[in-house]
Amino acid sequence: GDLKSDLADVRRVGDAAAAGTLEALNMGASDISLQVEASIGAVEHPVDGRLYEHAALVAELAAMQAAYVPLQAREARPPKRRRLSSLKVQGATCCPAVASALEEGLALARDIGSGDPE
Repeated sequence: GDLKSDLADVRRVGDAAAAGTLEALNMGASDISLQVEASIGAVEHPVDGRLYEHAALVAELAAMQAAYVPLQAREARPPKRRRLSSLKVQGATCCPAVASALEEGLALARDIGSGDPE
């Protein structure tokens, strides 16, 4: 969609990355490569300025969240292989170590705060 509309923010980039990741995972892919155009980070929103400077990080986190498997599902049927073996973000100046560390914390929080009433 248009990144300069009044309702646009960096979540549009994340939504697109998550949707693409889910499609790739559903087709059986486990090594995924995302292309985030460097020009997205320079887009100036008419009201809020540079909303997209962390677009690559948001895309990487959204892709990892899309590949997340809930704890109950992992315990019920242990996977034979990891759902997402590798994720590469190309065309961006994002630091993969930061995204990995953030996702590990977020995955732990999702596991602890799951919907299981026990």
